[in-house]
Amino acid sequence: MGDHDYPAGRCLIVDPANAPLQLRVEGLVVVDGDMVVTGDWEVTGLLIGLGSIRVAGGRLLVQGGVVGDPEPTVWSVPGLHLRPDPAAVDRALALAGRPTRAPFHLWQRLP
Repeated sequence: MGDHDYPAGRCLIVDPANAPLQLRVEGLVVVDGDMVVTGDWEVTGLLIGLGSIRVAGGRLLVQGGVVGDPEPTVWSVPGLHLRPDPAAVDRALALAGRPTRAPFHLWQRLP
């Protein structure tokens, strides 16, 4: 789809059929189904796959952690750059759960 840059503390649900080509986010990202990353994705925090995640002609950089259901099938794909970082996961969870005074919806669906 398009380019998406998000400030820290986002919780995103990505529909694979409408996944953005470019994504830069700090927080939690849930991919709701099987997806092929063909663009440039940078996730600092936690990437949760509810299906398989493959990289074809693109790049997926995750600084933090990856969780899959039932198992992450993202581990052995070309184009994946995984930098395990417990502090990035902790920060994503802390930012996502911080209280706010404004009306707030924790999860945001893309697009």
